[in-house]
Amino acid sequence: MNSQQDIGLKRQAEDTVDNLRSSDESDVSAKKRPSPPITPLSVFNQLYGNPKFNATAEGPPHMLEHTVSFQFSGKEFSSTAPTKKKASQDAAFQALKYVASKNVEGAETENMTLDEISKLLLSKPATEKARVAPVIPELPTDSSSPAGRLYMFDSTLTFNFASSDANDGSRYTCTVTKDGKTFTGRGASKKAAKHDVASQVLQAFYSNFPASEDSNSSDLQLGLNPTLADRISSLVEQKYSDLTKNSTIALRFQVLSGIVLERPNDAFEVITLTTGTKVISGDHLSLLGHAVNDCHAEILARRCLRQFLYMQIEEAIDNGSFSNDILRFDPIKKKFSLQEGCRLHLYINTAPCGDARIFVIQDQGSSAGNDPNPNRKSRGRLRMKIEVGMGTVFSQGRSVQTWDGIKCGERLLTMSCSDKLAACNVLGIQGALLAHFFDPIYLDGITIGTCFSLAHLQRATYGRYEPGLEPLPESYRMNEPSFSQPSRPKGRIPISKATSTSLAWTKGWDFPEYINGETGMLLDKRISKLSKAYLFGKFKSIAMKLSDHVAKKVQDADYYCDAKHLSIDYQNAKVNLEKAFAKLGLGTWIHKPEEQNLFKLGEKGPLPSESNGKSE
Repeated sequence: MNSQQDIGLKRQAEDTVDNLRSSDESDVSAKKRPSPPITPLSVFNQLYGNPKFNATAEGPPHMLEHTVSFQFSGKEFSSTAPTKKKASQDAAFQALKYVASKNVEGAETENMTLDEISKLLLSKPATEKARVAPVIPELPTDSSSPAGRLYMFDSTLTFNFASSDANDGSRYTCTVTKDGKTFTGRGASKKAAKHDVASQVLQAFYSNFPASEDSNSSDLQLGLNPTLADRISSLVEQKYSDLTKNSTIALRFQVLSGIVLERPNDAFEVITLTTGTKVISGDHLSLLGHAVNDCHAEILARRCLRQFLYMQIEEAIDNGSFSNDILRFDPIKKKFSLQEGCRLHLYINTAPCGDARIFVIQDQGSSAGNDPNPNRKSRGRLRMKIEVGMGTVFSQGRSVQTWDGIKCGERLLTMSCSDKLAACNVLGIQGALLAHFFDPIYLDGITIGTCFSLAHLQRATYGRYEPGLEPLPESYRMNEPSFSQPSRPKGRIPISKATSTSLAWTKGWDFPEYINGETGMLLDKRISKLSKAYLFGKFKSIAMKLSDHVAKKVQDADYYCDAKHLSIDYQNAKVNLEKAFAKLGLGTWIHKPEEQNLFKLGEKGPLPSESNGKSE
């Protein structure tokens, strides 16, 4: 009896559970929300993204008539209705009818319903001849990534990832196939590779998709192709990541720069890498050449290159052949030069301060290939950075600052990075001291991240002074580098105050240096290997090793200023350039007090030890 009661109770419990389960399932199904209705705007959004509407209203407050319009495929669609919602839906429906009539041969769309048009557009591909290129709406720069936009247009695509062993800094590849065509993207992360391939697809199938969120330019206007620009920027960013991943110093940068060496076999290598946005305070100017005056990233990259060239000369001399895989020696000119096919590319993650940058911020809506106000008097002017300040001001007045004036509180002035790059395109990037050992070395290309404008860059770096230049010494010329922008530029990190610490690294150093930009010294108060005193020591050492090829008076030059002034052709070209600026009414080149160059080696204080950067 007990066992039968137990069996009965068990069956009763099972029936109760089954009833509850079926009841729950019916409740869940009842609670499911119905699918949202299909509207013209939802179909349009699925196919082409959110349109940018212009809305107006007329009439008395209780009977307003709303007119909504938007541009699509070069045509305006508008509708008027009692509500904005109704007007927006009607305008979107007009656009869908227009697309269907153009994309589908023989389609009579005038009397079609929304359901018929949406099925027609979503199921039947457009003929290539009659395709209407979708217009991507203007979205805020932080709205969505290329991958997000691509998904908005086509959610059926599949992204396939794989590891990459390429030597261009990319660790992953991502492939996607659309309409029988396969695209491959590369990046240091899977996310970067996915965004890269998504940008390629968008540019291929949607003709007006921009190359980047921050670019107003057309690829046809750029001297370098976007693929090379992406390769250069990827290498520099990857090198920065490698150098800082084990660092104990927390470094937030606003400007990142580097110089990439291109070899004849299509190999690219980062040889200098720097960050920074600070200039030295007048209180810390050094009479001994121990301080680095300008710690803006692109200027430090130039100084790092000089350190690299000194190391290459030493290597070439030590191997007995006066050459290596980067340098070769001309016994007639008695000077070094880069090997045939070796080229230098400068990368900066944002436009250099001064003339190349200041007007881009104002003209964001203009075409990168054109300056909307090219004849304004402000264009092309020399500009100066001010200590303990941001931005630049016109250069005017006297050409030399005084030591006692600065020490008594006058603010130290430093020429802008745009002006210094302009000088490099005449004088070379090697500087006055290395001009004793090299013919001018010019940049082959400059890759800029954000605030890119081809018109402003060309004017700032070589176009503005050309009419005023007199004939230059032999081997000197006006260089015209190519300009390029990565497809996904990474600009300044939005921090309230830029860090005063700059990172500097040159190939051959085990670890980077960290420089206090306001004092010009390393964080541990030692002297940087980018200081005038240290580089002058390198110069003196090499001049002695090249005693058979360097003039005696150059070898005997004990003072830094004398060694620079003995580079006659360089100095003549420099005077020519400064006169060209003045002649054209573009301002005066400002020089720091000459006292800072009146030093010789070994005066008061040790030079940095030969630690090869082994300590941070």
